[in-house]
This record gives sequence, C-alpha cells and structure tokens, in this order.
Amino acid sequence: MHTQYIIIFTIGLREIILKSNTIYISSSYGNHLMKKSVQCSTPGMSGCTGLYIHLYTLFKLTSNTIYQTTAETLLEKECDSVSYNLPATYSNGLSGIGTGIIWLLNNNFIDGDPDEILVEIDLIMQNISYSRSLTTPGLAEGVCGPAFYLYQRILQSQNQKNLNTLRSKAAIINYVDWLETFLIPDLNNEDLWDIYFLLVRLYKLDIYNYKIER
Repeated sequence: MHTQYIIIFTIGLREIILKSNTIYISSSYGNHLMKKSVQCSTPGMSGCTGLYIHLYTLFKLTSNTIYQTTAETLLEKECDSVSYNLPATYSNGLSGIGTGIIWLLNNNFIDGDPDEILVEIDLIMQNISYSRSLTTPGLAEGVCGPAFYLYQRILQSQNQKNLNTLRSKAAIINYVDWLETFLIPDLNNEDLWDIYFLLVRLYKLDIYNYKIER
C-alpha cells in the first residue's frame, strides 16, 4: 500500500530498532536503498524524497555516514530537477517533495525559514483546493496528498494567525468538502483508508470539525 511512505518512519523503523539484530537489519536495508538510489530519478515519496528520508533515518539510527552522504546526493539531485510544473501528487510530485522538506527542517538536516522555502509549494497546494484539478481521493495520486502537506505546514507554523497559515486553513476546509464528494458506497478500501488517515489528523486542528464528524 502506498501509505507505507508515511507510517514506515513511525512504525517500521521503530520495529527495526527494537530488534536484537538492529545493526544487521539496518545495514541490509540500507544497502538495498543505496542500490535503488543510484538509478533514482523520480521525485516525490515514491522516488528520491522517500529514499533520502529513509537513508537519513538510518544514519540517525546507526551513525553510518555513508547513509548520510547518499541521502545528501539524492537531495541535491532532486533539488536540481524540481520544477513547479510537476504534478501536485504525493507519490511523484510537489506535495511529496514539500513533505520531504518539512521532514528535513523538523529533523535539523537543513536550516531555513519554512515560510520562505516552501512559499511556492504552499500556494500551489492552496490553489488546488479551489481548482479541484485532481480526479481521485487517495494519498499517492489524489486529493489527500496536497491536503496532508498543508496539514503538516499548519502544524509547523509558529504563527497560526499569519496570512499564509490562514490561507492554508481555508484550503483545508475546501479539501474536506472536496473529499466528501468521493464518499460513495463503492469507494475502494485503500482510498477510504487514506481519507480516514487524513481526517483523523485534520480533526486535531479543530478547523472544520463539525463537517469532519459527519
């Protein structure tokens, strides 16, 4: 399932570190990721972003600098190829790339003001809530990806009343209304899970809870 790109950091790696043979598992897993990184040319969570997050995480667990070096190379490759003409999607587009930048900032791998670094991606994700240009609800390729990105940006904001954060909150309201249009009886379980995953988190923001509760 494509939701692995989120939950693996909070569940999968926690399971790895709790195992008695942690270093062996981490090394084997890291070698697999480094082999994938050589040929990686796709942005987003299913491509370079997901790989460098995994590698940076393994570096934090093992202190093996080869993981850090490989992750930095992937990050540079992705930064060189980023275009704002990329799709908004989480798996191979801007919401996945933006989520990776948020992760790097939160884990102190890069420095900077997120409101400056992410201003263009913020605007694109906010505007999509009005244009409704995506055709599926799921996380990887659909509406949940940009909405999840904005959720993280709202959490990250140091000033909940600044203009950009208020715009993101307004966009979240639009996304919730948009997602409601996909809730049909024959919606597949994977998309339903993605919507549930997102709404549980949006509920904590207390922006549009009366609608989410419905």
